[in-house]
Amino acid sequence: MPILQKKKRRFLSHPAAAGILLVLWAFVVQAILGAAFSAVGSLIFKITGSTFPEQGPDIITAYSVVIAALLMLFIHSRYFRPDYKGSFRKEGLKDKKSLIAMGVFLLVDAVVAVFGILRVGFSTPSAYTLAIALMAGVGEEPSYRAIPVSAMMHTYGKKGSYLPALIISSVIFGLIHLSNIAAGAALPITLLQVISAAISGAFFCAIYLRTGNIFLTMLLHFLH
Repeated sequence: MPILQKKKRRFLSHPAAAGILLVLWAFVVQAILGAAFSAVGSLIFKITGSTFPEQGPDIITAYSVVIAALLMLFIHSRYFRPDYKGSFRKEGLKDKKSLIAMGVFLLVDAVVAVFGILRVGFSTPSAYTLAIALMAGVGEEPSYRAIPVSAMMHTYGKKGSYLPALIISSVIFGLIHLSNIAAGAALPITLLQVISAAISGAFFCAIYLRTGNIFLTMLLHFLH
């Protein structure tokens, strides 16, 4: 279980506030870096006279989010060094119950995907879909699981409870998907995404809390 054990940080003194602030920080940093890299990419293509791919800006933004998330995870681990031990615990790779739960989750996920393919058809994977999957898995797990959950567990872990950190992080992860409305998504679909994200986020968080290995949840989220 990832816990920040000893060091005290004033702005992280309240666990719930810490979780919310760190998630918002991650969201803002990723948005700024994503927009900046996308603008630079567009400018380079314009200067060189090359044709910018239709989904080029979105792909650049996605990889920018991945880079930003990994950078924030690195800073987080250094900031709380040596107390923070929630990125890569080898012991977590040997937790059979977690691995079985992940397998069942992916199996159910595959069945749901098959029904989706039968309903709307199959589209060939592309550079765009790969970038989006990486942004979801590698980009979101440090920002919405590893960083805020470890900060909240600094307090809740001492009380022997993990549920507050799991619930708060999962609700925040669900609500953050309301931003899809700004991108033109329909309200009913967005609300379903919020609920789905909160539920899947709770599962990802449970795996993280049990294994202490954020890279497992990155892989799981990427495949999902």
